[in-house]
Amino acid sequence: MIASLVTIGLCLLYAVLNVSGVSIIKSEISTHSLVSWRDYLTFLFNYKVITAFLIIFISAVVIIKALSLERFSFVVPIAHGINFMLTVSVGYLIFGDRLSLGSYIGLALVITGILLMGFYNQ
Repeated sequence: MIASLVTIGLCLLYAVLNVSGVSIIKSEISTHSLVSWRDYLTFLFNYKVITAFLIIFISAVVIIKALSLERFSFVVPIAHGINFMLTVSVGYLIFGDRLSLGSYIGLALVITGILLMGFYNQ
């Protein structure tokens, strides 16, 4: 039980780091014109983008730790479900993404699945 709670915490940390890194990249893309190879290289070597990649790399280290503690079939769905929920939330709250009825239903199903997997992990 304790290992499962620690794993869920690591999955949450993974998702927060991953979505944070991608959000930084998304924010930076809006201030750059990516037309030529030079534009892409300039963008990739921007200190904010490098920091974002570092954060995403740290998220990978966190998920590796989670995978070392629990079954693959437990960690991956939980981690990706939390990541999905955070991605949708950040898209809506920060980037102004619109959500359809289907999006809300899908989000509710993902949350239900995470709760079921978390509470009934054997």
